[in-house]
Amino acid sequence: MIEVLALFGLISWWVWSILLIMTLSAIVLVENESFVLSGFIASMIMLIFALNVTSSVSELWGIIKNNIGQIVYYTILYFVIGGIYSIVKWFFKLYSLKRSIISYCKSKSIDQSQITESQISTLMSYNSFQGNFPPSIHRNSDKISGWIALWPLSLPATILYEPLSFINNKVKEIAQKVMERLTTEMFKDITIK
Repeated sequence: MIEVLALFGLISWWVWSILLIMTLSAIVLVENESFVLSGFIASMIMLIFALNVTSSVSELWGIIKNNIGQIVYYTILYFVIGGIYSIVKWFFKLYSLKRSIISYCKSKSIDQSQITESQISTLMSYNSFQGNFPPSIHRNSDKISGWIALWPLSLPATILYEPLSFINNKVKEIAQKVMERLTTEMFKDITIK
């Protein structure tokens, strides 16, 4: 633990500033599904961090060679956690699409069984799904692979955005119902001829 705390003193403030800016940029890129660029930035972050911790590339290479077993173990663990995370992220994406369909149908006063293919396509595109309805894992495999590989960058946005979006939608739904009742109640005595 002391070694980790000492690390914060070893890296100067400007390096931390660059790492913070790069990390925030990578988070935004992952959420916009620019996985190649965000992966490159994540690699640069790790390289900058590693080179600031060690005194040379040869020292870094020596650390890697001496700890190859742990590196393999933690790499496998990293991707297992990414796999679990991608399942949760897929659920949130599907839920968001379903809420969009329900909301769209309510706004157009149509039954969900009457929605057209072009309307579904528009909603799927808006929710960044590729392919036909229902969403296919195979047509969205690049997105899922990106979530698995870059889950530490995608996780903060998911933790903040998805639950807040859910809460916002529920509050909006309840508020709309209350407002509709108020409007109906307020003007129930007035009829237009």
